[in-house]
Amino acid sequence: MPARIRLAWQVLLSTLWFIPTLLVVSGAGLAVVLVQISPQIDPAVLEKFPRVFGASPERARGMLVAIAGSMVTVAGVTFSITIVAVTQASA
Repeated sequence: MPARIRLAWQVLLSTLWFIPTLLVVSGAGLAVVLVQISPQIDPAVLEKFPRVFGASPERARGMLVAIAGSMVTVAGVTFSITIVAVTQASA
C-alpha cells in the first residue's frame, strides 16, 4: 500500500494545477484563521513588534497601489509580446 500511495503522490505532484491550487487553498485558510485571531491580539503585543503589526491604512493602500501597478505593467508587456508574436507569425 505505501508504494501505491507514493505513486499516487508522484502523479499528483506532476500535474499542472496541484501546487498552485494547494497554495491558494492554504492562503485562503490562513486568511480566515488570521481574521479570527486578529481581534484577540493584545495591544501590548502590537507595540512590541511594530514592523510586523504596524501597518496603517495608508501603508496598505500604498502597497496595493504598487501591486496593481506592477500587474498592469506585466499585463501590458504580455499583450505586447503576444501582438509581436502574432504579427511575426502572420507575415
